[in-house]
Amino acid sequence: MEQIITWIIITLIFLVIIIGILFRRIYKELKSLKSRLGAWEEIVDVPREEIGIDLKIIERKILTSKDSELTEYAQKLYSGKNVKSISNNYDKLAMLDKNIIEYGLIRASALEDSYDLSKFFPPLVAFIIALLTSYAVFFKNVISSPFLHNSFPIILSIGIFAYLSLHVGDTRGKRLSIIYFKGLLLYAKEHGKKS
Repeated sequence: MEQIITWIIITLIFLVIIIGILFRRIYKELKSLKSRLGAWEEIVDVPREEIGIDLKIIERKILTSKDSELTEYAQKLYSGKNVKSISNNYDKLAMLDKNIIEYGLIRASALEDSYDLSKFFPPLVAFIIALLTSYAVFFKNVISSPFLHNSFPIILSIGIFAYLSLHVGDTRGKRLSIIYFKGLLLYAKEHGKKS
């Protein structure tokens, strides 16, 4: 009887993990679709590889958009980069007002710090290890089945690892796009001084 309960619990945990991963993937796809539909003025009648910077849009994004919207815009610039679009982006950004460029650099620096995994990841990993260790000791004392009290923390750690690996990849991509955007603004600031 105890083995049946053990297998039911393990099966339920796997189902919850799988459903969570699928829900997260569907949520990301819907969010991506919503952002593409919501930003129609940026991409109407423009092929993907030629998406560039419109000064009015970039000013609006820098000055009034939420951090998530600015990050999505930076990701569009980063994912649509090629030699032609990079040189066009440099030239157009140099025409921005210096105050807007400064404010954009401040926001890009803040976003870069917020997506920096080295600030929160090591303490989080230490906390999770401590939690799993204490949880394993608790299960060992409460449940007499060695299979259950040994397998449950392993299953839980696999679920935590899967979630963290998905989150790390997404955060790393956002940080790279913000660094690219910040580099564009730094170039525009330097190039704007010379001209």
